[in-house]
This record gives sequence, structure tokens and C-alpha cells, in this order.
Amino acid sequence: MELKLNIQKHEAKIQTLIILCSGLVLCFQYFANRAFWLDESAIALNILNRDYLGLLKPLDYGQLTPILFLLISKFTAYILPNTELGLRLFPLLAFIGSLFTFKSILHSILKSDISRVIILSFFAFNLSYLYFSSEFKQYIVDVAVALLIILLNLKSYPSEVKKYTRITLFYCMAILLSHVAILIIFTLSIYNLWQQWEKKTINKTFFVSHLLFAIYFALFYFTFMYHHPLQGAMEKYWQHSFLPTSSFNEFILFFKHKFSMIFADFFQFGKIIGGAFMLLFIFGIVASFKTKNYPIIIIALTPIALHLILSALKAYPFDLRLILYLTPLILILMGIGLDFIVTNYPSFTNPLLLLAIIPILFIGIKITNKEYPLQREEIKSSYNFLKTKIKAEDKIVVYWQSDYTYQYYKRTGLFNHSNEDAAIRLKTDENKDSLLSAKNNWILFTHLNKEKETTLLNTLGPNYLIQEAYRTTGSSLYLVRKNP
Repeated sequence: MELKLNIQKHEAKIQTLIILCSGLVLCFQYFANRAFWLDESAIALNILNRDYLGLLKPLDYGQLTPILFLLISKFTAYILPNTELGLRLFPLLAFIGSLFTFKSILHSILKSDISRVIILSFFAFNLSYLYFSSEFKQYIVDVAVALLIILLNLKSYPSEVKKYTRITLFYCMAILLSHVAILIIFTLSIYNLWQQWEKKTINKTFFVSHLLFAIYFALFYFTFMYHHPLQGAMEKYWQHSFLPTSSFNEFILFFKHKFSMIFADFFQFGKIIGGAFMLLFIFGIVASFKTKNYPIIIIALTPIALHLILSALKAYPFDLRLILYLTPLILILMGIGLDFIVTNYPSFTNPLLLLAIIPILFIGIKITNKEYPLQREEIKSSYNFLKTKIKAEDKIVVYWQSDYTYQYYKRTGLFNHSNEDAAIRLKTDENKDSLLSAKNNWILFTHLNKEKETTLLNTLGPNYLIQEAYRTTGSSLYLVRKNP
């Protein structure tokens, strides 16, 4: 009981401490300055190759990225030129803003201070959020936009005119920042309609503002999204992330896999703790229906249902990074479940508080084991090794899936060698003799595991010998010589 009273008395300070500590851990990840991986490099090359107007056209290298995200990133790249830090600055700031936005939403929705502290901790120290906050992709911005839309609709305003004017103006910006913003906008429109139905009133400003936004969105959609040149390629790439409708068994397996993905992979605590979190999520849904908490049912469940419907229609895949914006809603439902437990079973309060420590301990263990900051495809480490070994007459051969990353770092001056280089597809029947023509050929890989690299190197046949190998996180180098 004393612990509960201390939480109630110092909740604001505890939440501020959580946010500050999260910011420190986030900066640790950000300033580690890990290398770009394939997709980041592809977008970065578009930023380097185009002016602001050029970024309004479909991107090269198979990328589909929100327009305003690109324009802001172009500006931050000017502030910190030719650096990963410059291009990752916007996602970093987006997550920092999300911490404060999510805190405000929790105060509007959750009743228990215990629940608010626990759920804020889950959000602030989640490894998936921390990773994507230091990645030059739009997924953490999706989270920030979704949370801002929700908060703007939950706030109090001097008048309905000011409310819907401000909200609609943000909607217009939101769809330029996030491809999934429209799902949250649609959800909150249903929420506002439900409020009007509850009050038995009709708000003309709501209908006028939303009609104008609908026209704006239609213009945006048919200008930038309709029949996009990458539509077919994206559908093929994400084919396993669409909800199957032709087979009941595949339908069930899909849900089984995706629930495991959310509660095991997103939280990264493993299947046992992830399973407990899933039960808490389900308990939150049941509690919402039991208490007739219709605002939460609408706000938290509608976007999930809409995304699954779009997935079944093959309009938008259902995969972890693409549904990252839904995870705060899952956390909120977990918070509703905690609220119900704290209210009806107060003896569980103190044990439940231990949940807030789990993500902090988890990150602490990662740091101790030197598994944090997180890495992905450390081509810079491979190049640092290469610099100590390469000779003037050696040749650099870059595997085709590593080429975007290699070209970015060559353009920005990291790879400042004068050696001849070439791209290679080891899985094809290309003339390897012409590609591996030097006495020493350094084959550079990223985006593959060791087994796949070995398989591809075996396609070289007995005429080539591997003289030396270097492997780091997600990247490797092999010195290959022709057998005399």
C-alpha cells in the first residue's frame, strides 16, 4: 500500500524520469552511428541524387516513402551533410515527441497511475521503438503521427470550430508524412461521429471540414499513389504478409504467426513473457467490452481491423515494421487490462509494478553483454578491415544486394579508395573471369547470412580459392584468387 501511495504522489516525477532515461538510451543508440543497411541506403541515394522537387516523383531503387518525410530528411541532411546522423535526425525527434504524446494520451485514457507508469515504461524502453528511432525509414514517424492524431482528438478546445479546423489542418499534413495516417484519421472520424450520436447532436463544422479533407485526400491519392509504378513489385515482395482468404488453415496460421510476431518479436522478451502480454492484451479487450468503454473499442481496435481488411485485399501488408503505428494501441489495451486488475484486485498492485522494470532490466542486460546499441549491416566495419589489407592493384567486387549501400558510402567519401570495383550476381551465369580479373579480388557482402554467402561463393567453382575472410554484424569480406 505504501508503494502504491508513493507512485500516486510522485507519478509525474517517475514519468519524467522514464522519459529522460529513455532519451539517454535512445541517444546511445543514435550516436553509435551504425552503418546504413540496404533500404536506408536506397532512400539516402534518392536524397543525394535529387532536389526537393525531384523527391515528389516516384523514387528509384524500389523505395516507396512519404513525400513530407523525404523533404524534411533532405533538410536535415543539409544540416548534417553526408552523415547517417543527419538523415536519421527526423526519426529520432519523432520518437522523442512520441514519448510526451503517449504520456498525455495515457493520462486521458487510463485511470490508474500504476497502469500509466507501467505502460509508459513498455513504450519508452521498447527495443523495437529504439531501433526504428535510429533508422532512416518512416516507421517511427508513423507512430508519432498516429499518436498526434489521437491526442488532438482527445484534447479539449474552446469551440468545435477551432477543434475541427486544427485537426483537419493536421490531417492534411499527416497523410504527407505517413502512408497509414488515413487509417487513424478514419478511425477518429468514427469516434467523433459516435460522440455526436451519444450527445444526439450534429456538428456542421465536423462534416464540412471532413468533406474538404476528403477532397484533399482524393487529390493526393490520385496524384501520388494511384497506379504507382512500384505497386506490382511491392505486392510481390510482401506476398507473405497479406491475410489469406482462400484457405481457413492458412487464415489461422497467419493469425498465429502475426500474434507471435507482435508479442514476441515486438517486445523482444521471448515467447513466455510475450504470451503473458498477449493475455493482458486480450484481457484489456474483454474489460473494454465488459465496461462498455466504446471510445477505447473504437480507437484501439478499428485501425487493427482496417489494416487486416486492407491486407486481405492486398492493398497494404501486415508486417511488424508496417504495423508499428498500431503497437501503441496494443499497449493501451494492455493498460486497460491493468486498470481492471488494479481496480478489482488491489492485492496484485505491488507485483504488477515489477512489470515496469522488465524493459529497463532487459536493456541493461543487452548493454552489459555488448548487444546494445543495436546493429544491422555494418559495412563500415568491413571497409575498415579492408583498408588495412587492400593493395593498389586489388579489385573490389560488390554483391548486387550490397550495391546501394556501397554506392552511398562511396558517394559520401567513406570509401575513398582508387581500386577498380564492380557489382556481381553470383547466382547468375555471368562471366566471373572478367569480374574476378585481378590477382586479389575482395568480395563484399551485406544483407545475407553466412550460409547464403557460402552457397553463393560455392558457385564460383574450383577455379577460385578463398584466401581470407572477415565477418561482422550483417556484413563480410572474402579475398578470392583464381586457382593457378
